[in-house]
Parts: sequence; structure tokens; C-alpha cells
Amino acid sequence: MRISLGEPHHGWLPVKIKTQNDGVEFEASDVPVDPLLLTESLISAIKGNDYEVWWHLEPGGYYLAINNKNGCYEVSLSFSQDSSSNKREQLFVIEGTAEDTIIPMWRTLKEFYSHGYQEPHWPEHDETELEKLTVLIKQLKSKKA
Repeated sequence: MRISLGEPHHGWLPVKIKTQNDGVEFEASDVPVDPLLLTESLISAIKGNDYEVWWHLEPGGYYLAINNKNGCYEVSLSFSQDSSSNKREQLFVIEGTAEDTIIPMWRTLKEFYSHGYQEPHWPEHDETELEKLTVLIKQLKSKKA
């Protein structure tokens, strides 16, 4: 699975998600929540907790869930026409190692934040969460070595 983040413009972030069999493209709003809570979701997954990221489309939304299943990661994407509804369409579910799932998303986040986007296009980034994620990724890599 690969996630690509484009250049944000006035609070909208172009997102592309591709798997071997599926793909979606959309623009996520930074209101009412930051779609890049993806950083926190990866931290949670590595620590063994489930987490879901909401990419708000106003009014619909995509939901990326990341679950740690004993060191194997399950990533699923669903869509709702109306974010205030619990009715969702499951688009895909994939499972893989950290190398297959978590690390590519971490690389995407590092690349995105390296551009230093600022208001009015995107909120300034606090490096703290990305630094925490980087430490956890290094620990994962060292365990594998």
C-alpha cells in the first residue's frame, strides 16, 4: 500500500492511496480535524492500539483504520457519503508487516513535512509527534535486524 500526499491549498490536502488492486484519490479538509493524525495512528498501531483516521470531505469522508494484530498490521479504508452517518462502504483491507504498511506511510509523512507548508494553505507542523514516530520506526527496524 502506498499513500501520496500532494501540495495542500487553502486547507485541502490531495491524497492518493494505492494498493495492488485498488486506488482512490480525494482532497481532505483540515476542518474539523487534521487529516494528518495519520502520525498518531501509526504510533498507536506500533504500540498495539487500534486507531482510525478521518479524512473529511465535507460532507462525506474516508476512514483509514490501522490495527496491530500481533506484529502484523491490518489497514482498512472505508467511505461514507455523510460523515455524520455510521453507514460506511468498505473499500479494502490489507495485512502486512511494518515494512509493507507502517514504514511507507511514515516515509510519506516525513516527505510531506519536509516542505514546511504554512497558513493559509496548511497549519504549521509540530515536529514532536513525527519525532516520536521516527524513534518507534527505528526500534522496529533494529528488532528486525
